[in-house]
Amino acid sequence: GTDEWWQHLCSIASNCLQGDSAIAPVRSRICRLGAVILFARDPKELSNTEGWLETFSDLAAAAIENAGLYERLEHQAKTDALTGLPNRLYFENLLEEQVNAAQAQQYRLAVLYLDLDRFKHVNDTLGHRVGDLFLKQVSLRLSAELNTAGTLARIGGDEFTVLVEHARDKRFIEELAARLLGSLRSPIRVEGHALFASASIGISYFPEDGETPSTLQKNADSAMYRAKAEGRNLVKSFASEMDSTAAAAMGIEQLLHRGL
Repeated sequence: GTDEWWQHLCSIASNCLQGDSAIAPVRSRICRLGAVILFARDPKELSNTEGWLETFSDLAAAAIENAGLYERLEHQAKTDALTGLPNRLYFENLLEEQVNAAQAQQYRLAVLYLDLDRFKHVNDTLGHRVGDLFLKQVSLRLSAELNTAGTLARIGGDEFTVLVEHARDKRFIEELAARLLGSLRSPIRVEGHALFASASIGISYFPEDGETPSTLQKNADSAMYRAKAEGRNLVKSFASEMDSTAAAAMGIEQLLHRGL
């Protein structure tokens, strides 16, 4: 608090309340955080309290600073440092909570997996600084389009996920995914460059496409890769044959390695 604030507080303690009072500031290393005020009707009861009051105010300051530090660390642990969006840890914890709630209350969830198309080209040609600024602008556009319809997270690199609770209407989810793609159509201006973004989105639904968080994420990821394989800048919902196609592709890759 400011000096004016402190003087006002002392005035309240001395003039506005009955009896006598002793007051000590609760200080951090930077500023006053508050005050400890001891009231007594008999002034004698306040004698020899100065040392106790200072000790208590020091302990209060330490407790407040530790609580603030804990809150900052907790925020950092759950937040993507570049974009300010929830990170992978937060998203996976939220998805697990929502899967448990959806199982108990029997409602549908939708998981959208969004991956930018050819983002590596931006980093390789213009550098990581421009790439980071580009990702910030992308996250702002996606957040503005999504609004309160779901929770957007950046889970790493150029990969984003969206969790939509109570996703009763699949058509609404597909339209939402299409709007997210549409939000990236106009050029993104970064340090004099007009950059164009597109993305591929895969969708999986609880419980139809998986009943565990890991299965839902894996299947949304498979649907996203199908969207990339079919030309990029598309939305694809998961289908069971995607699993068999991915397994077959992995089998062929392993056989090629062994053959070589």
